[in-house]
Amino acid sequence: MAFLQFLLEALLIVAMLVAVGGLCYLAWRLLDGVLKACGVPARRVWGDRAMVGLTVVGIGLAVAGFVWLAQVRPNQAQTRVWLSKVFGYPATRITVNVEGLGAATRRALVDELTPMMRAQRARFRYRIVSSRMHTSTTVRADLPSRYRLGRTRLEIVTGRPIDPEKQRALGQVLHAAGQPSAPALPEPLWADVRQGQAPVLEAALLPHTATLRVDDVVGPAGYERQQRCALQVQGLVSVDVLDAHGGPLRPPPADADTRLILRTRPHGLRQTRLRVLDMTYVPGEHGRLIKTAPHDSWRIYMAFSLVPEGTSPDGDDCDTRLLDALDPAWVQADLHHQLPALSQAKGVRVAPVARFLPWQAGDGWVEVPARP
Repeated sequence: MAFLQFLLEALLIVAMLVAVGGLCYLAWRLLDGVLKACGVPARRVWGDRAMVGLTVVGIGLAVAGFVWLAQVRPNQAQTRVWLSKVFGYPATRITVNVEGLGAATRRALVDELTPMMRAQRARFRYRIVSSRMHTSTTVRADLPSRYRLGRTRLEIVTGRPIDPEKQRALGQVLHAAGQPSAPALPEPLWADVRQGQAPVLEAALLPHTATLRVDDVVGPAGYERQQRCALQVQGLVSVDVLDAHGGPLRPPPADADTRLILRTRPHGLRQTRLRVLDMTYVPGEHGRLIKTAPHDSWRIYMAFSLVPEGTSPDGDDCDTRLLDALDPAWVQADLHHQLPALSQAKGVRVAPVARFLPWQAGDGWVEVPARP
């Protein structure tokens, strides 16, 4: 199907070129006859004839171009993508220093950043209404992000510019990922969950499960949706303690006064108190219950959604506020676990691009498809 479409477009272009050539020839012959009828010698007006001929050719090519856009590119969204590639578009350039990394690590780095590149493509949508058929259709096309991988650097150009606040958050994340020398948090990390007068819930946190999450939740009004950002960490909790909270099959609900307090402060960790937004059960590898030692009680996996005290978890810019307030050790624990190749990078730079011209940027660029 794609080959037939390409063949059809090629035939249309050839037909338009033949038509333009014929139009230019007829214009030339007409000009020659007019000049002879006026008694103007041909050898004196060769330059004038050339100028007029070039003008006619330019007009013919412009008409052919508009005809080509109307016939070959009827999809307005695809036309917008084509014009962006020809005349350029604003974007954000991310440069990652990969000097000294092996080929396998560089390839893994591209795979890790591919979801981000897919998310930052430009999306064009147009609605076409047919008054005769009383129907409407929506045409779609995407302007993809691009990357170029070399021996010393990975260059990424997004399909659309990243929002300044999002760009700052992205810069913070990439900078944190490039700090592999930071001390790792110990495992398990013991903490107490305190909730009013309820018994203290002892949790053995597992920092290697730390994840920075951005979820859509229902807003206060009950119908609009908003973003909620939190640090999610899994931990092991004794079933005996859960029984005092109402049974192991019902996790204790978190409220505004629920706090997670670390018993010790590991090296490199500044915060010891975090607000608990939610507590949920997480199935383990062999079910929810495990037993760590013969003398120990049964334990269950739980996931804690946490934010630093005094930080609002809701809003469009919650990711930036969370990164500003959260201890860098947690950010690095998340990134070193999820993006191990990026954590080996030597440096990252994020900069806006006023106008990116794909045909002028050189060779080696690869477009990132919208889907795998």
